[in-house]
Amino acid sequence: MHKYEEQIVHPELDKPTEVEKVLTVDALAKAIGRPLELSHAGEIGASDSGHGVFFALDTQDNTQSYAIKRFGNSQKAQREIDLLHEAANRGLKTLQTVLDKPLAVSNVRGVDVVTRRIPSLGTMNSIAWSEYYAGQPSYESDIVPVMESIGQYIGNLHANGMHHGDMQLKNIATIPSGEFVTFDLENAYFHADKKSALQQVDFQDDCMKDITTVIESFARSGFMASSSDEIFWQEIQENLLQPYIEESDSLFLLDDDRHKALMHCIDRCKRIRNESNKTHLTIDRLVAHL
Repeated sequence: MHKYEEQIVHPELDKPTEVEKVLTVDALAKAIGRPLELSHAGEIGASDSGHGVFFALDTQDNTQSYAIKRFGNSQKAQREIDLLHEAANRGLKTLQTVLDKPLAVSNVRGVDVVTRRIPSLGTMNSIAWSEYYAGQPSYESDIVPVMESIGQYIGNLHANGMHHGDMQLKNIATIPSGEFVTFDLENAYFHADKKSALQQVDFQDDCMKDITTVIESFARSGFMASSSDEIFWQEIQENLLQPYIEESDSLFLLDDDRHKALMHCIDRCKRIRNESNKTHLTIDRLVAHL
């Protein structure tokens, strides 16, 4: 059994109410000894295990703010805290935890993971991917370097023994210095330094899942939406996969099972792109009749 045996606190937990947010911020203020107030700026919706993220501001120091992520499962919350610590210990830039234990508050459902908010954290899903096409000068100057950096970043995670578990563009972010920040680790794990052959195979299979997840996220983003599937895959291979392979220290070995996984990814991306194109055509026709 995994060391983080699940313990359900509130199995049907919804996003926190306004009253719960206020109570949580008050409890956090007491826990860290700082005057805080609830902020509604930049609230984030529910994720897989977390049930929304909201923020608290330090009323005496406007450079300090805190992200509060709600969990209905105390073990998953503690697991995310421990993984953030482990990532930092391995030299990865991560969100900085404020408390070493999940914050539990009376009369509030669930528990919270509290981290320091990083100003100007830019997620990769905020890029207007659909506005660029291969050969475009701005694509070559602005987008290709970003894709290469994403591939290198994922390769570095895997080389450091981390499987992320939800490697979508919305979960990949940088700060103004260009450094990538590792976060949203509720589905992640670190591979043990001493690996059996079977464990290594399992880890490589999970690394492939990270790769196929990010590729499908590119397809959903509208990346190369006006181009053929062949061009889509050419750009993915050259600007994402190749930098990943070079950075991951020869971790990426394409055996039969991983080859099948990549083929399934190709099929899913075709369907995603086709559905997206149908949606855009429908919208264009509606607009044309206005």
